[in-house]
Amino acid sequence: MKQLFSFIITLLLLVNFLYGLDDSALLDSYIRIFDEASLDTKVRILEMAGDETSISMGQFYVHALDFLIAEQAVTRTTPLGREIGRIALREILDRDYSVANQIVWQVFEVSDDSILRIQAMETLAVLAKNDEQSINKINRYLRDQVSFFRNHEVLDQRVVFSAIDALARLGSDSSFEYLLEAAVIGLPDVLSQSAGKALFELASSAYTLFSQYLDRAQPQEIILAFDFICTTKNLAEKEVKDLAYQVFEIAAHTAAMGVKETRELRNLRYKACEKLIELKWNDDVFLAVEHFKATKLEYETQKIPISSNRPMVDAITLLGLFKDKKAAATLVEYLMVTNRKTDREKPAEAQLVLATVKSLGEIGDISAMDALNYTRFLPYDEKIIKAARDAILMLK
Repeated sequence: MKQLFSFIITLLLLVNFLYGLDDSALLDSYIRIFDEASLDTKVRILEMAGDETSISMGQFYVHALDFLIAEQAVTRTTPLGREIGRIALREILDRDYSVANQIVWQVFEVSDDSILRIQAMETLAVLAKNDEQSINKINRYLRDQVSFFRNHEVLDQRVVFSAIDALARLGSDSSFEYLLEAAVIGLPDVLSQSAGKALFELASSAYTLFSQYLDRAQPQEIILAFDFICTTKNLAEKEVKDLAYQVFEIAAHTAAMGVKETRELRNLRYKACEKLIELKWNDDVFLAVEHFKATKLEYETQKIPISSNRPMVDAITLLGLFKDKKAAATLVEYLMVTNRKTDREKPAEAQLVLATVKSLGEIGDISAMDALNYTRFLPYDEKIIKAARDAILMLK
């Protein structure tokens, strides 16, 4: 019987070569004998049919995958079953038969064999270009894997890696938030790093995609995205600065829904301020002053623990980056109030006074003269007194 099938295939190839057998007739014949054959003969038919150049033969390999999906799982996991899938996927890819995308995805879904699933994903990575339906299926698969990992389920890392690689190669902007989630959620390093790199291989620039995402994301999502923005080396410094400014503005002007979101937005504002100081940003003095006043109120009402004055120091330092009279006036007022309290035997927080004095020196506006001079005669430690003297010399 096996010899008979081999003879029939050879004869079909010969007749097709000599007489140009009608494509549909050839396809129908292959399908009929494939359906009749045993598993090992099916494998030989698939291999020998690879010599056929007819475009319609792509449908024959789709038929082979249909057979595999319809079979019991035990058949799919046999060496012959896996070989049927492997050959069919290879030929579909080689023939660039993108109409098979749906059946290729079904093979990925039903197969328990990692190697076959990876091959299916690699096939889609080529054939699903601009096929948003298939891309969205891979997107959702990746999100499911992230969810499983959150629930402490074991992932098949090789398969997940192939999905991330496929999305990178397909390059659809629709994959951005799925890849970002995979990059920041704490997946195993090889997966999170791969997802992070994939973000920079999509159709639009990563800067544009991050900016669009920040505008629509929730505070907790923005926090994770901003952490990634601050640590990646794949964004230009100006892009990071602009995105940090965007986050700063969102955090300052978004109406919080509840206590938890209020805390998230506050912490996000502090993070953005810290990054903007690092990048020496000074483009919006009004927002910087607004942030200072909000932080001062939070500090005074103990929204910030008294033991943690870093946000206040940062808010003061940020104002010091502006050569602007509004920034100077804000800090002069703050220092004068602080000095008066100190003069009346209510000690001020030394770090805050020192930061204010230094920032006024950096701004260099002559309007700070009285406040700085007053500081020199109060019972501050010598470090603050010296800083006040130095700051006065910087005024113009």
